[in-house]
Amino acid sequence: MSESNSPEISLKSSPLGNLRERYEKVRPIVKHVVKNRPKQKNETTQERQALQRGAFLAAEARQPEIDQIETERKKAEEEAMIDGLTGLYTRKAFYARLPELVALARRNGPLSVALIDIDDFKGVNDAYGHQAGDETLRVVAQVVMDSIRASDFAARYGGEEFVVLMSVTPEDGATKRIDKIREDTSAKVREALAAKGITLFKDITFSAGIAQLPTDIPKSVQDIADITAKTVGDADRRLYLAKHAGKNTVFDSSRESLM
Repeated sequence: MSESNSPEISLKSSPLGNLRERYEKVRPIVKHVVKNRPKQKNETTQERQALQRGAFLAAEARQPEIDQIETERKKAEEEAMIDGLTGLYTRKAFYARLPELVALARRNGPLSVALIDIDDFKGVNDAYGHQAGDETLRVVAQVVMDSIRASDFAARYGGEEFVVLMSVTPEDGATKRIDKIREDTSAKVREALAAKGITLFKDITFSAGIAQLPTDIPKSVQDIADITAKTVGDADRRLYLAKHAGKNTVFDSSRESLM
């Protein structure tokens, strides 16, 4: 169709350069303006095209501002998913990723959850300062990251608490893996703080609680939400038991049954 007969902006005949690409970027704005404009009786094709051109030029003039807003939105979204101190994912990211790993567990095998909490962390800040506390969090996070597989997932759950999702890992296997991380942590933290001129009076340790997602995973969204909440709750309860058993230890269902 020629420009005079088509209700669309003519892209090939425009002198505005690479118009097609530029128009596609602002098309949603143009469509919104045209759709929501006051309706005129007996509006001609030429008038409608003029309105589209005007909306296009106005939208393109605002494009740098729109791009900046979009960049800031994406940055904020990314920052909400990554913890600035440790580089781990955040609690929000953990709950966003959980359904995907639950779905994989239905096909591939057991999924276990570990909640880790640094022992007496307030005492670390009080005795050595917040710089030592921050470094401790970074080192524990790094030890965790260095010890998990690509199919696993680790996040800072809040404060001095971390969460690890271990795919295709039964509860007893998860307990062994987290216990190995626990054993490695004290020496790594001591070494990192010594490099910053901080000498510890005692080892920094952590306690952990482990739980495995049930093997008969339901399919409904609500049932999955209920089961995952219960599993995280089980891990949290066992973390509490580990703290009250003297700290610097890992509790799973087998140890809980002996209490």
